[in-house]
Amino acid sequence: MKEKIIRKRNLGAELTVSAVILLIYLAWYLALRDDRIALYACMLTYFPLAWTLRLTLQRHHRKGMRLLKKEQYEEALECFRKSEAFFAAHPKVDRFRSITMFMSSEYSYREMAVQNQAHILFRLDRIGEAEAALVRLLELNPAREEIRQLLDQIRVPQEQNADAAEQEA
Repeated sequence: MKEKIIRKRNLGAELTVSAVILLIYLAWYLALRDDRIALYACMLTYFPLAWTLRLTLQRHHRKGMRLLKKEQYEEALECFRKSEAFFAAHPKVDRFRSITMFMSSEYSYREMAVQNQAHILFRLDRIGEAEAALVRLLELNPAREEIRQLLDQIRVPQEQNADAAEQEA
């Protein structure tokens, strides 16, 4: 069953990407003094730059997404752990992703990596590890109310199972 992918957008980041493109265009226009050639030069600068940055900085994330779609969960989990480690080691790349990767996502790549890890761990029925990943996700972004609600939903059945085990003993 295919799951719907929800992407949250960040208007400020989208405006930043637009501003970067405009600056590239203005630089070419000032150098060439021809608006049509400056537009082509801007496109020839932006697209290779954007794709190179995306392919290099997001390589673990992209590979993890491909593996997740193929339901190769263990391999995808390893890719998302590498992605989390990369963005933890380079927080400014992730924080300024609208400039470094021309991406306008509301969530950081580190957050996405941890959330994907939790998703995979649920799929693998490793609930305790998934819960720990969700707690890590809340530490990264305490404003994620949907994650807090998900944690509550996970903890209620676990508490009920513990109570039932105590009653049987």
